[in-house]
Amino acid sequence: MKAKFVNQLLISLLIIFLWGCFGNQGERQQLKPEPTLKKVVKTSMDEAAFYLIDAIREYETALSNIDDLISKGFKLFLETERLYSVEIVAVGDIIPHGMVKNSGKKSDGTIDFDPLFKEILDDIKYADISFGNLETPYNPDKELWKSIPFSFNIPLEMIETIQKTGFDILTLANNHMYDQGVDGIKHTVKTLDKLKIEHIGAGITHSDAKKGVIFNKKGIKIGFLGYTTVINNDLNNYSDTKTPYLNRYDSKSAKEDVLKLKKSSDILIVSIHWGSEYHNYPSQSQKDIAQELFSWGVDIILGHHPHVLQPIVPQYSKSLTINPKIVAYSLGNFLSNQFFDVKSKQSRHKESNREGIVLKISLVKENGVVKIYSYNYVSTLGCKTDEKNYKIYICRDDKKSNQTQFKKIIDFIGPESVYPESVVKYVLPIFEKYKKFKAKRAEKQPKKQKKTKKSNKK
Repeated sequence: MKAKFVNQLLISLLIIFLWGCFGNQGERQQLKPEPTLKKVVKTSMDEAAFYLIDAIREYETALSNIDDLISKGFKLFLETERLYSVEIVAVGDIIPHGMVKNSGKKSDGTIDFDPLFKEILDDIKYADISFGNLETPYNPDKELWKSIPFSFNIPLEMIETIQKTGFDILTLANNHMYDQGVDGIKHTVKTLDKLKIEHIGAGITHSDAKKGVIFNKKGIKIGFLGYTTVINNDLNNYSDTKTPYLNRYDSKSAKEDVLKLKKSSDILIVSIHWGSEYHNYPSQSQKDIAQELFSWGVDIILGHHPHVLQPIVPQYSKSLTINPKIVAYSLGNFLSNQFFDVKSKQSRHKESNREGIVLKISLVKENGVVKIYSYNYVSTLGCKTDEKNYKIYICRDDKKSNQTQFKKIIDFIGPESVYPESVVKYVLPIFEKYKKFKAKRAEKQPKKQKKTKKSNKK
């Protein structure tokens, strides 16, 4: 009984903190524990939690100190979470439309794509692993700057900016990867290798495209695989495995890849290009593939292709005690020139294709077990400097001028921070009690202040 109470209190205190503070990443990076608290941070989140519990027990008779104690405890949680968790950041489609490329041209003739990513830079750069969908090849032997509808070719300067922004891994498994022929895949892979950006979903040989990537961060091994269900121009040579290859999704082959990489990974992530363009809700085929992947041991699915947002859905076991899995059916557009009215009846509103999110997933390893600790996101929009000769850039969700549209994203995707249902189950009752306690204390304070004011008048 005592252990159950301690566990409930531990979980509850953590969520109270997250409720009020965790959503602001900027504040999160600035907060540091007091020097005396640093000594407490040793091996796990549990130690930080029990410190806070002991502190509250010690002062439970002096309730006037509880806010200060919780504040100190929250700082400790922040520092501990930063030290021991791994944050994975994932974004949607990066598409070099004509106006996106023109946005990198300066008046003096030089090229600078940095301003396009300026508002979102910290979210990408300071994550442990940053991931995106590069929906374009790079082929310097073909036209780089001319805009050709539905045929993309990214300038080298833009890839260099992507690398400088902090992206660690890109998926190449999408329907545009053969836009510049077989040589496009070769040049893209070689360039990313030179810039030390990992890549999945396409390769110079079949085995390169299928092998996946594993990161080791803070003792946690995170594996990535990439697939596409859609190819505009299928140039795969299926009979010659030594030729460039785009990893088309096939259940039998994908299962082999997943089971193989899972043996070497604590957490396995699959990026997949799927679904219907401009549909805000996943198809039955997407749902079936997701369940298929989960059944083989995949933990996180990152979806692309619809160019609009689709739901993020956590998957739980019946007992709610097993590590949850997450499918983000579509992360939307991250960088593009899709500002046209969406005609599809399946889209939520006419500017859905401007919307995207920076999905942030935190992993922790405690007692040898790796689990998804939480996920949250930052809303983004494709923005223009003006309506004529405009420059495109990515807007973060703190822009006042776009609050109406950002609210549409939150209303659709859901809460900006999400934790397992098994946690929320214990948190809400205790959190309500804490709010009532604060409300009662607040009621008493004004009365004393009024008496003081009266006595001053006399």
